[in-house]
Amino acid sequence: MKLILENWRRYLNEIQTDMDELVQSPGYEAEDVNQFFITLSIPLAAGQILDDLINGFVKKYKHGTPGAQRGGSTSSDIVGYSGDSSNIELFHGGDHYTTTVVMPAKPFTKTNCDKGGCKPIQLEYKNVDFLVQDNFAPLYRVLEFSGREEATKGPPGSHAFLNVFLGIGTQAQKAVYNALDVLGGEQPSLVLDNSHGNDEEASAAQIKDGLAITINSAMSGFANAFKGLEENTFEGVAQVVVPVMQTAILKAIEEESSAPWFHAKSAEAKKLDLKYKEFFGVGKGNEKWRDFGKEFLKEFLKQRILAIGRDYKKEKEWVVDSDILYIPKGSEVYISGWSRSTYIDIVNMIEALARGNTRGKTTAAVKLQPRRDLGHMINKKDEVGKIVKKLAGSPENYKIYVTQPTFSPAPRTEVKWDWPFNENTAMPYEQYAENIKEIDDVLQKWLPRAGAYGFPQAWDEKAAGKRILALLGGSLEGVA
Repeated sequence: MKLILENWRRYLNEIQTDMDELVQSPGYEAEDVNQFFITLSIPLAAGQILDDLINGFVKKYKHGTPGAQRGGSTSSDIVGYSGDSSNIELFHGGDHYTTTVVMPAKPFTKTNCDKGGCKPIQLEYKNVDFLVQDNFAPLYRVLEFSGREEATKGPPGSHAFLNVFLGIGTQAQKAVYNALDVLGGEQPSLVLDNSHGNDEEASAAQIKDGLAITINSAMSGFANAFKGLEENTFEGVAQVVVPVMQTAILKAIEEESSAPWFHAKSAEAKKLDLKYKEFFGVGKGNEKWRDFGKEFLKEFLKQRILAIGRDYKKEKEWVVDSDILYIPKGSEVYISGWSRSTYIDIVNMIEALARGNTRGKTTAAVKLQPRRDLGHMINKKDEVGKIVKKLAGSPENYKIYVTQPTFSPAPRTEVKWDWPFNENTAMPYEQYAENIKEIDDVLQKWLPRAGAYGFPQAWDEKAAGKRILALLGGSLEGVA
């Protein structure tokens, strides 16, 4: 994104170099940050992503990250990360996005400027000129698509990209409504009036929805408009894209009018198709409405870009203008020690044990899933141990912690990771492994007894349940 670094007017100011630990965004929605966050897919103790992390960087590969289960060839060409802890709350701890790196902002900035010549830039979600520059590179980053021709999903103009970018169904309808509101509300219904009957209100709504359907039907014809764009402003993009959209829409309408089912349409419906051709600026008729149709398509594009910005703004993403992000030495690495489904089942078992309401006949089939959950829990511990061992050998001197969700009681156990972590939600691997072992020992001892009648009280089950519940940061207080 050459323009971002060299020509974009809001990035001429240098990042502040005061002695404090804050880095100031040079972006449109400037904010100061003292930490950056990036969450990675490292479900196993092997693969390119882990190897790169060991060597102190995150990289976007031309043909996709080798061995990656997520991202890869579908991901963008520049590396994104966040200046807000919401990154952890949104992504950390999933069964695939297991590892979050927390980097101090000033060392991060210095490392990336020294090694890659790239300073942090905050994405401007409300700025259409920002999002479309350099052939939509920032927008591709937001959507996790790729601008590469060889990508398997999301190259310029691909149907996968257009479905997201232009919107389908209600997304396109909302953009149509917003565009018409900006341009003057009901003007299209004036030129297309009474095409669906005499009910003016119903007619206006049906016409607006029809505009969205017409745009979607022509979507495959828009592809070439997005390939090789060299414009870096929305106005420039619109000048290139809108004529292609007009031509594609005309073609779609004409193809429909030649289809067998078109002859079954009512006279009013056929008349509406002709009106759409005129409205989109490609038919013969009133020049005023052809001009308005062009402005509508331009505004529709703008509204879709703004809608994407609104949808993704909560991620508060930053970028470096590079396919490599360098991680400063001594950064903190947090690895999730639990999978979501296993955690919920284990919490439910522990709470039942701690409340002492576990008696009653239990069949072998009912006990089978808990044993599987315990097996998954142990397997996760072992795999995390392998990842920790590899990272501990890195020359980057990472501070490594294993995380577990913030405790919330059954029956509506919510699996989430909250920042900042505390002693109950982040710990050295040794403590985590010891906790898992104790949980496994207690539950393995309890399960054969849970369904038996009249078994002897050889140990205090409630006390054991409360003890291992505390290992997860929970207690029976407030538990139903």
